Amino acid sequence: MKKIDHFYKNLDVEKLIGVLNNWTEPNLLHYLADDVTKCVNGYNEINDEEVFFRTYLEDLLISGELFINLKEYFSINSYFTLELATSENHKNDIWNQVYILYSKVDKKYRLMHINCDYIANKDFISILDTITQHDIRRIKTTDKDGREYTVSPRDYYLQILDKHFEKEKNDHFKLTGEQLDYIKFPNWPHYYQGCGHFNLGKKYYEKNNKEALELDHIETKNN
Repeated sequence: MKKIDHFYKNLDVEKLIGVLNNWTEPNLLHYLADDVTKCVNGYNEINDEEVFFRTYLEDLLISGELFINLKEYFSINSYFTLELATSENHKNDIWNQVYILYSKVDKKYRLMHINCDYIANKDFISILDTITQHDIRRIKTTDKDGREYTVSPRDYYLQILDKHFEKEKNDHFKLTGEQLDYIKFPNWPHYYQGCGHFNLGKKYYEKNNKEALELDHIETKNN
């Protein structure tokens, strides 16, 4: 059996949801990949000295395809992105990817946020918000005339992303008001833009993760 087939066949979804619940602080993406492997009964890396499979998992987590491949338990409702060149040499470029992950198991939406980096193994992943399906339908606010209305899930998430980026740019980036205005598109009040999916597709993985896809699962005495 191929390692990837063993992975999905033996993945404990309840344990995976537990990992997501415990992911309370931003951390490096490869640590989340490590935690995900611990949710797979019988997983080992006996024949994966170059951690090809772990790298493959990181790609699946960035794109959200790990969860798409578990469509019985998860779905992704929306995607957002923020890209900003902050210098001529692109040394401090901002490139963030976001997807809204819905779990059919615990009926919760999770705002998955990835700070992508051009340097290998420097991607950070956060879960900025977790809310139940029940609660998200009951968030209300008032318009300029004081009339109450229900906030759409999309607007709810964009507001969270705006606040997150404002804090992030104050903590990590020295951006001027002009630069901030630049990334807000005309007639669009938010930093993040809705976009299509991040799916990399079969051909990408066959080319860039060939070693991981060809790995066989090795049984051990403890399996």
